[in-house]
Amino acid sequence: MSKRNIYILPNLFTTASIVTGFYSMLFAVRENFILAGWFIVLAVVFDSLDGTVARLTHSQSTFGMEYDSLSDLVSFGVAPAFISYMWYLRYLDEVGIFLCIAYLLTGALRLARFNVQNKRISFVGLPIPAAAMMVISTMLIAIKFNIHIFEGSLFVILFAAVSFLMISNVRYKGFKHINPGGFKWWKTVGLIPIFVVFLWKPYFVLFFLSIVYIFSGPVECMVKVSKRKLFRRREDGKQKDNNF
Repeated sequence: MSKRNIYILPNLFTTASIVTGFYSMLFAVRENFILAGWFIVLAVVFDSLDGTVARLTHSQSTFGMEYDSLSDLVSFGVAPAFISYMWYLRYLDEVGIFLCIAYLLTGALRLARFNVQNKRISFVGLPIPAAAMMVISTMLIAIKFNIHIFEGSLFVILFAAVSFLMISNVRYKGFKHINPGGFKWWKTVGLIPIFVVFLWKPYFVLFFLSIVYIFSGPVECMVKVSKRKLFRRREDGKQKDNNF
């Protein structure tokens, strides 16, 4: 395989992510929200593969990074906002429009901040694909299982929360920077039960994984703050003992 083909390969997955994001909006127009949601999930898969392929083939480039950001804005910014509006938020009139615009703008700001970051082992702010998965997985289980608690103010709160988290200073772990060569066989085998459960209950697994990741950032942040306060108290206590 030529060097040129190696560089094209990850960009093909990025292109597939954009196309699936666009198709999700077409299905939303037809009010087929289940299929629209699953096309967003497919876009997330393609988005994960483009970075993985680029690292494995050592074909990372500035062009690929910028192209990936544009893809993310379409598939995980515009598309989820549009789907959410067509599904529920349009019934809130101007409030629904405001929420969609807020989500789109915070997602764009999140991507812009990510592009100028030097260290990318951890993300500052909720990654936009995770925000999209949280919104879409909530919509999917609400429709599929008629869970009315997710239709209404709870969805509005969640939609606003992920928008805020994208521009917050809360740190999240970055799975794209895990080295594939570091995986052991027993770790791979450990993923099999998760895959089986996903095939059994895909809607709930998507929602569960999304909610766990969303809360992982704030929880880790609170743990770090608590440790710092505890450390300061111990240091203050030592200083008082030394003064005596």
